[in-house]
Amino acid sequence: MKIAFAGFRHGHIWGLYYSAIENPEIEVMGRFEEDAEARDAAEQRTGSKFEFASYDEILNNPEID
Repeated sequence: MKIAFAGFRHGHIWGLYYSAIENPEIEVMGRFEEDAEARDAAEQRTGSKFEFASYDEILNNPEID
């Protein structure tokens, strides 16, 4: 299953995020956070830049389940 994450301002997202990246049946296709401060913090925590610039970009991506 190919998924993307949108929204990293709430602490509960991290449990789901780490479960997803550790699951061999899930491929995380990207991440999005509209709030610049939250995005910067999350990019530091994940060690990667966020790939998506909007929710619509995620929703319109045919590769994401």
